[in-house]
Amino acid sequence: MVQVYGRHATRSGTVPPGGDFSTTFPATENPISEGGVWTNGSGDWNPMQTGSGNAYATATNPTQFDDNLAHLSGFAANQYIEGVVHRAGGYSPADPHEIELLLRCLATASDTRGYEILLNSDGGSDIVRWNGPRGDFTVLSWTGSGAGGVANGDVFRAEISGGVIVVKKNTVQIMTVTDSTWATGNPGIGSFMRGNGNVLASMGWQSIVAADL
Repeated sequence: MVQVYGRHATRSGTVPPGGDFSTTFPATENPISEGGVWTNGSGDWNPMQTGSGNAYATATNPTQFDDNLAHLSGFAANQYIEGVVHRAGGYSPADPHEIELLLRCLATASDTRGYEILLNSDGGSDIVRWNGPRGDFTVLSWTGSGAGGVANGDVFRAEISGGVIVVKKNTVQIMTVTDSTWATGNPGIGSFMRGNGNVLASMGWQSIVAADL
C-alpha cells in the first residue's frame, strides 16, 4: 500500500530509498504512525501524536526527562530535518514548552540516543546529546546566536554531516557544534514540558521534511 504524506509517497512502514520524506500530519493519530514510518518513544519515554494538522506531545513531563519523541528510519548518517513551527496565538506558558528536532536518533524502551535540537516558548535553544538511559544527556557547547524567539510559522532546519551539526532558522544559521559520538541513526521530532500552564496541542510542528544530505 502506498500512502502519501505531504508531497512524497512512501510504502507502509518504510521511508523511500534516499531517505526522502515529508508530511503535513493530515491524520489524527495517537501515537503518530503514518503507515508505520514513525518509531515512537516508549517505556522510559513518551510518544508523539497528531491532530488538526500538527504533531505534538502526548504527555507532560513534571519530574523526569521522559521526553515525547518519534523518529523515522532508513536514513544515511548525513541527514537533515526541517520543521515548520505550530504555536497557538497568545500561548506563553509559565514554564517553557520545548519542541525538538532530532538527528541520528535511535529509541528503545530503555535506551534512546542521538542529538536533540531544542527550541522553547521563551525563545531559548540548545543542542543536546542524548547518551542512552533516561536522564543521561550532555548539553553541547555550540556557537551562534541561538533561536532568539520561536513563533508560529518559523522554519527550523537541523542537519548533520560527519560530526558537524548546523541549525538554521528561516534559512539563517543560528547554531553549530561538532560532536562525533553518534555516527548513525535517524531524524525525528520531540517535545518536553513541565506541566505548569502547558497545553499539549498549543506548540508543536505543522510539517516536517527529512532527507539524506
